[in-house]
Amino acid sequence: NTDISSGSGVFCRVSYSEGMGRTNANRAQQKRERNAKEAGAVPASQLKANQQALNVVCSICKQPFVCTVQDSELQRHVDGKHPTSSFNACFPMKAK
Repeated sequence: NTDISSGSGVFCRVSYSEGMGRTNANRAQQKRERNAKEAGAVPASQLKANQQALNVVCSICKQPFVCTVQDSELQRHVDGKHPTSSFNACFPMKAK
């Protein structure tokens, strides 16, 4: 929007519409959609695979962890949530 003065000191507001610009994100999304349409494939969801990967479970509180979790992260869980229990009591499948 720009204010323009006419000769008599009266201001009128002129509106310039800015069109939707093309951004790289917009172009990339259009390219993904076009490629998916050409391939005839529907994007696959990772939700099932993510649920199946949660196979390390705390035997006390039943909190699931991803199968690639490190023992240090599990030890942090034991120390924070179950300070009176041992690592082997919480995670017998990962017994040290």
